[in-house]
Amino acid sequence: MKRLYNCRKIVVIIALLLAGITVANKSAAQQDPFGASYFLNQYLANPAMVGGDNKIKAGVGYRRQWAGISNSPYSLYATGEYSSGDKINLGISLYNDRAGMLNTSMAMATYAYYLPVTSTGGRVHLGISAGAVNRRIDTKNFNGDPGDVLLTDGNDFQFDGGIGVAYTDKRITVQASFPNMVTYFKKENEDLVNRPTFFAAASYKFAFNDGDFTVEPKAAFRGMQGFDNIIDAGANITLKQVNVFGIYHTSKNITAGAGLKIADKLVINAIYTSAGAAIREYIDGNFEIGLSFSLGGKEK
Repeated sequence: MKRLYNCRKIVVIIALLLAGITVANKSAAQQDPFGASYFLNQYLANPAMVGGDNKIKAGVGYRRQWAGISNSPYSLYATGEYSSGDKINLGISLYNDRAGMLNTSMAMATYAYYLPVTSTGGRVHLGISAGAVNRRIDTKNFNGDPGDVLLTDGNDFQFDGGIGVAYTDKRITVQASFPNMVTYFKKENEDLVNRPTFFAAASYKFAFNDGDFTVEPKAAFRGMQGFDNIIDAGANITLKQVNVFGIYHTSKNITAGAGLKIADKLVINAIYTSAGAAIREYIDGNFEIGLSFSLGGKEK
């Protein structure tokens, strides 16, 4: 009975997802970005944010989607950043997403140039990323003809890249990015859905008690190919070594997280994003854990 119930549950989810794709412009079942991209690791959302004030910074994260469903999709990321100041800011990002037999991998190298514009630390960031995206169908657990043309047609390897711009100072961050810029303009990709098309955000950091206590409200506007645009609004609160944040999405779900800084070098974050309104009755949301480690430089 339990197996039958799980099968019915999976069938319902698949039907809902197919319906969401069919009525894409009216749906609110968009793919959520990594929760870490809002405050912990903004390089994930914008190549212009690589470097920051740290000479060396590394981040990793793991996200499990649709908790409670066996073999549910999961995603991994790893980033590395190096900064020598304003002119040389380098980064590398690796990403892997598995959803059933669909496996997407991406590797990007990034360069960002920082232009000082004020005497109080204001800078304009210009960033560009370039690399490759590999989409393939994993046939190891496929029960059928591995030579089926539909399986081989699902394998794809493409060059891709993105650009970004930002302004930052001790309080303000305003940014915008255009990911997947190369493949976005290819005609054969016009029918793809659930892929980020643009990202813009602004935040302001309020500092109290000599910076030991900060509150940073943030609003973001992002596009997803085949779906409605989404507005995100929330805030990150930091008290010495601990931070908590929450964000509401107009896709009618929320992201909430908490972090702990250890010895001013290591930050550990745990993040939860609730399921969208269209499928909340059938599945749970996404759980994510992330680590960030820095050497040299100092936090903004």
